[in-house]
Amino acid sequence: MDEEVRRQVEEKVLRAVVEGRMWAPGETVVVAVSGGPDSLCLLQTLHTLQPHHGGRLHVAHLDHRFRGAESADEARRVVDLARALGLPATVEAVDVPALARRERLSDEEAGRRARYRFLVGLAASLGASALALGHTADDQVETVLMHFLRGSGPAGLRGMRPVSPPAPWMTEGLVLSTPLRLVRPLLGLSRRETEAYCAACGLHPARDRWNEEVRFLRVRLRRQVIPLLEELNPRFREAALRLAQLAAWEEEDLQALLEERWPALARSEGRTVRFPLAGWRNLPRTLRLLALRRAVEQVRGHLEGLGWEALVAAGRLDEARVGTTVALVEGLVARRGYEEVAVGRPEDLEEAAPWPDLGEGGVPVAVPGRTELPGGYALVAEEGRPEEASPPDAPWEAWLDAEACGRRLWLRHRRPGDRFYPLGLGGEKKLQDFFVDEKVPRALRGRVPLLVSPRGIVWVVGYRLDERFRLRPESRRALHLRWEGPKD
Repeated sequence: MDEEVRRQVEEKVLRAVVEGRMWAPGETVVVAVSGGPDSLCLLQTLHTLQPHHGGRLHVAHLDHRFRGAESADEARRVVDLARALGLPATVEAVDVPALARRERLSDEEAGRRARYRFLVGLAASLGASALALGHTADDQVETVLMHFLRGSGPAGLRGMRPVSPPAPWMTEGLVLSTPLRLVRPLLGLSRRETEAYCAACGLHPARDRWNEEVRFLRVRLRRQVIPLLEELNPRFREAALRLAQLAAWEEEDLQALLEERWPALARSEGRTVRFPLAGWRNLPRTLRLLALRRAVEQVRGHLEGLGWEALVAAGRLDEARVGTTVALVEGLVARRGYEEVAVGRPEDLEEAAPWPDLGEGGVPVAVPGRTELPGGYALVAEEGRPEEASPPDAPWEAWLDAEACGRRLWLRHRRPGDRFYPLGLGGEKKLQDFFVDEKVPRALRGRVPLLVSPRGIVWVVGYRLDERFRLRPESRRALHLRWEGPKD
C-alpha cells in the first residue's frame, strides 16, 4: 500500500516538472521547506526523482520566530533531514512580529514578505533558476476563493500558475544572474495525498499552530468557509479547480490575441504607451483592460496596486473629452488625447498637447468656409436651416443660432476673467471654474480653443456651448461647426 502511494505521488510530481519545463538538468533548484506535510512531500519526491529531473537541490528554511523554541526546533529538524538526504541547506531567522510592527503589516503579510525575500534572495545568491514551492491543489482552491472575494478577473481566478516569475517586490535590490522561476510541482496533489505520502515514507511533519489561527483569511476559508461550501456542493473543490483551469485558458487565449494585435494597436514612446483611437475603438472591452494592464506593466514594471475601477474608467476614455485623465496607480495616469488614449506619468504626457497653438491674437474664422489651423487642425463652418440640425455625435461638432453668432468669429485661447454661460447650467460661470469642474488638466487649460464673437465665448471647443448661442425653436438660420484633427 505504501509503495503504491509513493509511486502515484511521484508520478504526478515528475509529470508536473517535465510538462511544465520547470528546470533543466544541472540547474540549481531551491526547495522551500517549512517542515509541514506539503513541503516534506515536495523535498522527498524531488530527492527521489533527482535522477529523472536532474536538478541540483538546495534546501531553504525560514524561522519566522513566531513560536520561540518550537520554531527553532523545526528549523533543526529540516537541517537534519537535508543532511540525511545529502543535500545542502540554508536556514535563516527573521523576527516577523517585529517586521509586522515596523512595516505596519498584518502578521500574515509580514510572514509572507519575509519568507519570499529570504527564498528569492537565496536563489539569487546561488544562481538558481527555480524556486520550488509546496503549494497543493487545496492551496489553489483557497487562492481562487480569496481572489473571487476580492473581485478578481480571469487573471486572478486562474489562481497560482505551475510556473511564474517572481513579483517585482520579491526581487527588489537583487541582481539575478539567471532568470528565476517560481515552480509548484504539487499543484496536482491534494493535501490528503501529501500527508499520505509523508506517512508512507516515514516522515514526521511539523504541525504549525499558526495554521489553525482563524484570524488569518486563508485559515478561515480553509476551516470555516470551504466546509460550508462543500455542504452545498460536495464537489466544490473540483468545481473551483475547474474554474481556475478555464480562467487560465481564457487568459492565455486573450493574451495571445492581444499579442497579435499589439504592433498595430500601441506605440511605445519612451516612458509612455499610446493607443490611437482608430484601433482602440475597435477593441473588445476585455482586450482593452488587458492592453491597459500591459501598458502599465511596460511603463512601471509591475501591476501591484492597480485597481479595477481605474482600469474600467481608463477603458472608456475614448468616450470622454480631450484632456480627461484617469489616475491609475502611483502617479501613473491614462489620458484622452485628441486621437489617442495614452498611459504614462503626467509629465511625460504633456509633451504632445492635443490642441493647436492659436497665438496671442487668435485666428479669424471663415463663415461659411474652412479655417486651416496650425498642426493640421481645421474648423469647418457651414450655414443651413434649423430643421437640418441633428444632435451632435461627438464633442467636436456643434449647431448654433447663426444670427446670434453673427459672422465675425475667431478662435483664441483663454484670457484672465473669461466667463460664459455653459449650456444647461442656467447661469454665468468663470471659465477657470468650468475647467476645474470638468477636470481639464491644468497644463492643458491654456490650449483649449475658444470660439468667440463680439458678444463673448460661443463654444468651448470639445466641451460646452454657450447658452446664448444655442439653436432655439424660433431660430431662422443655423450654423453648423465641425472641428477636425490632423488625421480626420
